[in-house]
Amino acid sequence: MKKYDPSYMRELMNDASHGDGDAFASLYGITYKEQYNYAYRRLRDIYLTQDAVTETYIEAHRREKPVGVPVEKWLMSINREICDHTLRYHSESDGVTKRDYSTRLSDDEIPQLDDDTAEQMLYNIIDTLGLRQNAVSLENLMTYSSYRQQRGRLMRTIVVVIITLLFFVPFRFISPTMTLEKTSNADEAGRPVYTVTVDSQLKTFSVRASIGGVQMPVYQEGANLYTVRPTKNGKMTVIVTSENNRTASMTVTVDTSDTKPPKLVTEKVNSNGTVSFVFKDDENRIRFDQIEATDQNGMMIDPVSTDADTGEVIFDYPSEKITINVPDETGNTLHLVVTP
Repeated sequence: MKKYDPSYMRELMNDASHGDGDAFASLYGITYKEQYNYAYRRLRDIYLTQDAVTETYIEAHRREKPVGVPVEKWLMSINREICDHTLRYHSESDGVTKRDYSTRLSDDEIPQLDDDTAEQMLYNIIDTLGLRQNAVSLENLMTYSSYRQQRGRLMRTIVVVIITLLFFVPFRFISPTMTLEKTSNADEAGRPVYTVTVDSQLKTFSVRASIGGVQMPVYQEGANLYTVRPTKNGKMTVIVTSENNRTASMTVTVDTSDTKPPKLVTEKVNSNGTVSFVFKDDENRIRFDQIEATDQNGMMIDPVSTDADTGEVIFDYPSEKITINVPDETGNTLHLVVTP
């Protein structure tokens, strides 16, 4: 288990317990990978693992940490409790208790949690807890001292703002202005990209975007330039908040984000006892490294081989019904049921 500066971790926990979304997000950013690896070693299922890690941080915020217990050990104890409950809850027929736990998985054997999924989990956790969404990307939050540096900058800014307000009261009533435009190119995952340009005499406190109450990823590209990469379709509202708590908002309709799963092109039974499938995705690249099948008992079956260039995936010919899961880079998944 990693060791962290106890005073820094206590600082994050204290601020998070008082509703500081940035502190909570920073705590998540520097600890979630360790919690994810532990939960996967226990559950051996990526979706159950994501649920367990999400519930761990929700419970951590709702509970009071015992005095003298390091934060990372306390989080692990909650994680262990949730994993135990999950394993008890699922019956033998679910297959969860039938997995092979005789060997300990190394970090290299654990499926990597991609950054977009980890960030979406953070958004969901903060939204569930009713905290203010952080304006700092998960990539930056994972830097150990990012929150402390950020808070130092924020404190200096607050002092400047207070002094400014004392002499320039009208600044209290200045609202930011913004432009929201869709760029001509999608990002590497096939999602549309929108740019937000902020014009304000005061610094920007936060930029948030949501569709149907679900927070969308926002990235700061420059002093006054942000990008939004929506992961679903619908009416997206972007809200810019300046340091004097004045806001500006704009709403656009997003109808070009990829929501379609990959497609099956061909299927062929081979003479060597295998079956070949060819998949394609018109919008995004297929995550060939995450393709897997599950049998009726929930046991995972790895493919014999995958070829990202041709789209071909080969499995051993099944003796019973299996479901092949083929995800793409935006989280859409094709669930293909194959019967012998």
